Amino acid sequence: MDPRMARGGRGRGRSHCGPPLLAWMRPRGSERLRGVVGHGRARCRTILGRLDGETVEGSWDGRKGVLLRADASAIHRPSGSEFGVRLLPSFDVFLLGHRDKSHLVDPAHYKRVYRKAGWISPVLLVDGRVAGVWSHHREGRTLVVNVEPFGRAGPKVREGIEAGATDLGRFLETPDVRVTLTSAGRR
Repeated sequence: MDPRMARGGRGRGRSHCGPPLLAWMRPRGSERLRGVVGHGRARCRTILGRLDGETVEGSWDGRKGVLLRADASAIHRPSGSEFGVRLLPSFDVFLLGHRDKSHLVDPAHYKRVYRKAGWISPVLLVDGRVAGVWSHHREGRTLVVNVEPFGRAGPKVREGIEAGATDLGRFLETPDVRVTLTSAGRR
């Protein structure tokens, strides 16, 4: 647990939730923080105000927000240097709790991820953004992982997909894994 969350005292735990949330959801302003913690605007501004000196304001990918000073350098790292490639399962917590999801997924692919009746697809995540969807099934003793990237999947992305599929196979106790890449237009 982050030591700032363990300080105790009435109300202090909530006011100290700012740093861990900002680290997890970077970069965010009070509006996005408000959507996650369920407090009003004034309370979120107070939380961010108490972090004075620990945060920086700025604009990243065209979005204004607040970021922990310790995380600011990570925003400017080259693609693939921090977050890498991940295969996230359906309903992964990374995809939940965001009123505005444009920082996660392009509007053109929104309905492929956030489907009817509240279903959320398993996704291919590249550097913190949704870059495709995936599914899996078994064919005998082989686990087949089908990934549909929304764009070109370069060598580093394909390598990350293979690693994620291997991990899934290990978790499902199916060591024989085959990965297929399908263009997003074909299903």
